[in-house]
Amino acid sequence: MKDKLFIFEYKSDGMLIGEALRQKPYEKPPKSSELTFEANEVEQIAAFLEQQNMVVERAALIEKHRKGLTLAVAEEIFNHNKTRYDGYAGKLMQSPKKIGTALFNAFMLDCERHQRRNHVAPYASLWDRQHETKRDVHQ
Repeated sequence: MKDKLFIFEYKSDGMLIGEALRQKPYEKPPKSSELTFEANEVEQIAAFLEQQNMVVERAALIEKHRKGLTLAVAEEIFNHNKTRYDGYAGKLMQSPKKIGTALFNAFMLDCERHQRRNHVAPYASLWDRQHETKRDVHQ
C-alpha cells in the first residue's frame, strides 16, 4: 500500500480506476546549504548607491523604480553628477551617515529631473492622433 498510487474517478464517490507502482525508489535532491537568489532591480540599485557611500531610503527608491528608474539609468544619473556629489561630500562637515543621506537626497532630486526631462506620457500621442482624426473628419 505504501508504494502504490491509487487513481480514482474525479467524483465525490469516485470508483477506483487503477493503481500505479513507482519504477525506482524516490531520491531526494541534494540539499544546498547555500540558497542563492538573484537580487531584484531595486536591490541592485540600492547596492550600487550604497557602494557610492549613499544611505538609501528604500521607500523612496521603490517609488522612483515604479516611475521607471532602472539600474542603467541610476548608473547614468550617478556618473553624470559624480563630480557634484563629490563636491557636496567634501563641503559637508557631518557624520558619514548624514553625508550619505544628503547624497541620496541629491540623487533622488536628479532622478526627478531626469524623469521629468525624459518622460513622454504614453497616452499623449494616442490622444493627439484620435483628436486629429476627428478634426480631419469634421473639416
